[in-house]
Amino acid sequence: MDLNIRKLRDDNKLKQSDLAKILGVGQPLISSIESGRFRISKDLLEKVKEHFPDFEQYISTERIQEIMATGELNNQKLLEIVFEQMERIKEKDQQISTLLKMIDECNRKHEGGK
Repeated sequence: MDLNIRKLRDDNKLKQSDLAKILGVGQPLISSIESGRFRISKDLLEKVKEHFPDFEQYISTERIQEIMATGELNNQKLLEIVFEQMERIKEKDQQISTLLKMIDECNRKHEGGK
């Protein structure tokens, strides 16, 4: 899988050396991946997933098209991706719901204190 590591870094306001430290690799490897000299390994991809739960948005669209063209993306894989995304959406919805409850509680306390 190809990730747009540069965009991931930029969006998170990280230098190559910062991202390398987070992922436990050397800065030259990050540079090599960004320049296309190396593809990201499965092990490094797992580390990216751990530290950047929204990593899917950085998947190279060219790579997705390539996967689809070669037939590597089968129904099972597609279902796995959909279910993973649904779980992430569910987690985000729960977080939003919790925040809204906290805001509502703060508003009630603030209105009650007047």
